[in-house]
Amino acid sequence: MNNLSCRVLLVEDNNDDYLIVRDLLSDITTTDFTLLWVDSYQAASESLLSHQYDVCLLDYRLGEANGMDLVREFGDGSIPFILLTGNEDFEVDVAAAKAGLSDFLVKGHINSPLLERSIRYAIERKKAEGALLQAQRFAQATVDALSSQIAVIDEQGTIVAVNAVWRDAADVNQYTAENAGIGTNYLHVCERSGAEGADVATGIRAVIARESENFSLEYPCHGPNDHRWFRVGVTRFPGEGPLHVVVAHENITAHKLSENALRVSEERFQSIVANVPGMVYQFTTLSDGSIEWSFISQGCREIFEAEPQLLLSNPSWLLDCIHPDDQSGFEQSMATCAETLSSWHWEGRHRCAAQEKFGWIQGMARPRRLPDGGTLWNGLITDLTALKEAEEERDRFFTMSLDLVAIAGFDGCWKRLNPAFSETLGFSASEMLEMSVLDLVHPEDRASTQEVVEKLARGESVVGFENRNRTKEGAWRWLEWQAVAAVEQGLIYAAGRDITQRRESEAMLLQMRDELERRVVERTKELGIANESLHIENIQHQLTMGSLRQVAEAYRQAKEDADNANTAKSEFLSRMSHELRTPLNAILGFGQILEMHSSNVDDQKSIAQILSSGWHLLGLVDEVLNISRIEAGHIELAIESVPLSEVVSESCAMVLPLAAQHGLTFQENVEQFSSLHVMADRQRLKQVLINLLSNAIKYNCTGGHVEVFCLEMPGGILRINVMDTGVGLSPHDQQKLFIPFERLGAMNSKIEGTGLGLTLSQGLMSAMGGVLGLESELGKGSTFWIELPCADLPLERAELTAHKLENAGTNTNAPGCNYTVLSIEDNLSNLRLLEAIFSYRPDTTLLAAMQGSIGLDMAHQHHPHLILLDLNLPDISGMEVLAQLQKSKDTSHIPVIVISADATAGQVERLLRAGAKHYLTKPLNVAYFLKTLDETLFLNLEEHSPGKRYNI
Repeated sequence: MNNLSCRVLLVEDNNDDYLIVRDLLSDITTTDFTLLWVDSYQAASESLLSHQYDVCLLDYRLGEANGMDLVREFGDGSIPFILLTGNEDFEVDVAAAKAGLSDFLVKGHINSPLLERSIRYAIERKKAEGALLQAQRFAQATVDALSSQIAVIDEQGTIVAVNAVWRDAADVNQYTAENAGIGTNYLHVCERSGAEGADVATGIRAVIARESENFSLEYPCHGPNDHRWFRVGVTRFPGEGPLHVVVAHENITAHKLSENALRVSEERFQSIVANVPGMVYQFTTLSDGSIEWSFISQGCREIFEAEPQLLLSNPSWLLDCIHPDDQSGFEQSMATCAETLSSWHWEGRHRCAAQEKFGWIQGMARPRRLPDGGTLWNGLITDLTALKEAEEERDRFFTMSLDLVAIAGFDGCWKRLNPAFSETLGFSASEMLEMSVLDLVHPEDRASTQEVVEKLARGESVVGFENRNRTKEGAWRWLEWQAVAAVEQGLIYAAGRDITQRRESEAMLLQMRDELERRVVERTKELGIANESLHIENIQHQLTMGSLRQVAEAYRQAKEDADNANTAKSEFLSRMSHELRTPLNAILGFGQILEMHSSNVDDQKSIAQILSSGWHLLGLVDEVLNISRIEAGHIELAIESVPLSEVVSESCAMVLPLAAQHGLTFQENVEQFSSLHVMADRQRLKQVLINLLSNAIKYNCTGGHVEVFCLEMPGGILRINVMDTGVGLSPHDQQKLFIPFERLGAMNSKIEGTGLGLTLSQGLMSAMGGVLGLESELGKGSTFWIELPCADLPLERAELTAHKLENAGTNTNAPGCNYTVLSIEDNLSNLRLLEAIFSYRPDTTLLAAMQGSIGLDMAHQHHPHLILLDLNLPDISGMEVLAQLQKSKDTSHIPVIVISADATAGQVERLLRAGAKHYLTKPLNVAYFLKTLDETLFLNLEEHSPGKRYNI
């Protein structure tokens, strides 16, 4: 390791002391010392001037001279001094410290380590002082380079340092140029300088007291000939040590003048923009495709009903409010203009932000490419809604007019024509716009037409002018014209009417008049002969009228008999529905109650058998009644465009579990039906398909296959096929297939059925204008098909979703609520069924009335929450009871559920229109009845108990 080299100057007038120092330095092995000895003040001065030393060891006494004088002469240099003295003197030590000596050593007490340490310390301290001085000079130079006036003050407010700019402005601040205010208490100066100075002093004191980190203030400093502004900033030095604060005064006159000019310019710009009709805007499309809005005028409030700040914060607001049909044109026009930098002009519809309405706007802009690749758009958006509405109103009148409405120029050319021209003359609008006014005028009428045009050019109007015009087929049509001219615009506004038929009628009328006069003469001659035979013709006429009266009377009687037969059949259907369903109500109702509350396995099996037979009987009744309705023409159908894909998917979904139970494979081919529609009643078509699919599954063989597919038949007919791989049917069996109650092979089959399904399906298809047919071969399976007319376009229809009865029979009424239900029912078995049902509902009290009048009295007396109403009552009808309940203020709010065995659609619709909440048919589905009961009670409680809400 190399030793440190050090050059030492020893100023000592005693030779012995020199030798001691030399020996001490030679004993030091860690540093290589080069020692030069001088013994006088003069020699020391010359050596310090001519040579560079790392340290100087200086004797305090140099004969008659004093070593401190040498320090004062060379102490500001780069060499450190170590004072050597023979005695330990405190005053000498203090003087050495004040003079800036690095150390003070007493002769006789010096050893090698002490001397080395002192020398090293002196050298290092001198280096540190030099670095500090350099840093101070650098900092001062940096601060002097700043344009602000900067001063440093201590915690008393005294200025301790300033920069060059501060010094230059010393006279302005009333300081002397020599010290530029250093040593002056700046706080006192500020407090004597008016209100702004006092505020500055207060801010400085807050920073000194550490109440704030910094302080700033802008203040004017105006002279008689100029105006200036300054900003003062106060910041505390960080770190430990004595507290110092920096005060900086910055001349902001140029900034203030620019700011004022900008404000004036901005006010002028805003004034101009505020008077521009529309919304002025500026935005930038960046190179990455994003948008930044930089300005939107207040005009956006009138056009888009939104504040500028809201739109500025949403880059995509303009595209979002454009009408969907106009967005592609808008984006394309913007892209084209951005690429070519051509002027942008676009018209389209937009949606206002505050409400869902559309208006018309016109956008204009001139794009400019930016250096970074983006595009700057400065433009204007104006509201065209009123103009467009006026144009639409004008165009609507122009277009819808049955007369020929046109605009022509004084140059004789058509400018605009309404559609009536094409309808009358056969030429398209584009063809006629290429012609002149006279091109289609009959040669004999051209001169008079030209005179009319010249008359209009002079500002006169024309009424009732007629001429002939050629059609595209070469025929001539007479037109009658009325026209006025806008001379300043050089335009003629004309309205024409086709009077060809009138002219032909007039010509025909003249011809007929001549012909009539001729025939009058001839007929006068024939009148005598006609009068002779008139008597005979009169007698024959009387005989003919008598025969017609007999035929009319026979027709009237036949129609009356047919109407009576239809009425009797309708009454029979209604009575049959009531009489057949009433006993089934008690059977199925009590059966459902037993099923819900019986836990015995054997009893459950018996009950299940009862219910199965009951529902089977009910299905048989429904099918018989449906067939009767079809035959009587009372079946109600809603013929519409039905999407086959939906109906086929729904029907197949209902029979798939049955197919899986029989181990059959099933192929729907729904993709064939995806775009096909037929004209049918959706529900009845689904009923027919389910019946055919069920038969294909039930009468199939084990491991068989069922497939549904479609064929397009001639004449716009679609055939839907249901194919199975069953045993098939012989020709003999096929003839009996559609006979009611005829079940082929039923004696040897365990398959359930009534034998009415196909008969009903055939009737439904016939009622819908379709056909049901069969193709079958014994031992190879069958294909049942239905044919219906295609529907070109799907018609709109309401999608009714059946409400699923979940948690049937569970009381969902509000906790703690007790209800009263009144049943008006004359059938004792039905009444007992209701009593049995309500016995499981302890929160509901059932009141019973077996006559309509008694039921009305009980409704007024007890005010029940719900009324269950039968229609066939012994005294007054249920319809009359419902009417009186709706009429009375005391009972009009009570919901009524009709329970009747009459399931005809017309009856149901009449009762619901009359005010019933629900119409339930007998026999009751107990679970659905309980669900309807709970929902009706809860909804009625909400409607008539404001402020109460219950969770169900």
